[in-house]
Amino acid sequence: MGDSKKSGGAPASLFSRSKELVGLFAKLGQKELSGRVSALLSENSSLKKLGLQVDQAQALVEALKHLRGAAMKAGQMLSIEARDFLPPEVIEILNQLQDQSESMRSSIVAQILLKELGPELLGEIRDLSEKPIASASIGQVHRAKFRGQDVAIKVQFPGVAESINSDLFLLKKVAEAFIKVSGKEIRLEGLFEELGEILRQEVDYVSEATHMEEYATMFAGRPGYVVPKPICELVNGRVLGMTYESGLKPDEWLSRNPSDEEKTALARKVLDLYVIEFFENGFVQTDPNFGNFFIRPESGELVILDFGAMKRYPPSFVLQYKQLLRLIRSGTPDQIIEHTRAMRLLDPRESAECMQAFVSMLKLSLEPFEPQHQPFDFAMSAYSSDMRQSSLHFTKLIRYSAPPHQILFLHRKLSGIFRLIQAMRVKIPLQDYWENFVSV
Repeated sequence: MGDSKKSGGAPASLFSRSKELVGLFAKLGQKELSGRVSALLSENSSLKKLGLQVDQAQALVEALKHLRGAAMKAGQMLSIEARDFLPPEVIEILNQLQDQSESMRSSIVAQILLKELGPELLGEIRDLSEKPIASASIGQVHRAKFRGQDVAIKVQFPGVAESINSDLFLLKKVAEAFIKVSGKEIRLEGLFEELGEILRQEVDYVSEATHMEEYATMFAGRPGYVVPKPICELVNGRVLGMTYESGLKPDEWLSRNPSDEEKTALARKVLDLYVIEFFENGFVQTDPNFGNFFIRPESGELVILDFGAMKRYPPSFVLQYKQLLRLIRSGTPDQIIEHTRAMRLLDPRESAECMQAFVSMLKLSLEPFEPQHQPFDFAMSAYSSDMRQSSLHFTKLIRYSAPPHQILFLHRKLSGIFRLIQAMRVKIPLQDYWENFVSV
């Protein structure tokens, strides 16, 4: 397979991708080395360091926008998970990965459709949009008509599936090197295994079509939710066809200044969505991107998109998680620590100070459910600020504990839901959620 730089795609061969990643990290390493020398010679080393980090982040973004796949997906996760570890200037640059990726030319899209669907089915696709209506790290989506029906067709970028293992191998080596320099002794095997599992699932469009159908069954008979339906004839290899579902992105909907009643109704719908996913079914769409939701202003319906990053949680884990929440609220610190160790969320070698900071952070996280905070004001900046400070204090004390891969993607979904409702600036009583789904 040739280098698809020449054809408008990501570098498809494993050699070319590995070469680009190694070159990128070498470039970042040179910046780090030269930055350290400059910092020694500068009276204002903190500004030098910040400028270095900004340069590194910008170089990372530019490279990952081109590489896509596992490399870009990991960069997207970094922009979310590392916001407590990096300066806001760096996070602002990394946030570009949430919305930017180079798209394939229409000629490449046509070639993939022909290869995956064959000439007969391709001939039944009409009015295929020249530009994608959505584009991310794994593929891009085009609007079209198929047998007279409005459809959305997701087309996977060439080489993404084949590059997952090599991308993750290189990224893991680089992450481990940075950890070693920091003086921490954190093993990342579990985290990267979890990430690899999700990524391999995301490139399996046949599996995604099955997930879409199962997810629709979960919400059958529940008004207010819309799930696309896969078009079986258009599910093959790197192509996933589905019914086209219209709606506004959350930021577009909010720009129309909906009423407080409309915002509160939608916020409840989003909270109920999580309850149905995790507490009732143990089947969670874990991608926190706002772009996975559309809103229909006329009906108030919530359209749910993208079923690649699905995660199953067995009933035993849900019960264990609920027990943890109950202990955080009313148990002793020793009981909380014992339970988190049983769930393998915290390494027992951590210091007593680190464990106490962990308990404090967990207790603070449940403040929105306390009676004195009802209804909880999602626009309350003090809570978000306190959580960030508590999280930052805890992460500074960590020496052995890797990000808990068992709940990493679950909490990514939770953080996405919180940020979405926070943007609505609404007040919602949360005690009923606790009584109905946690305390039982």
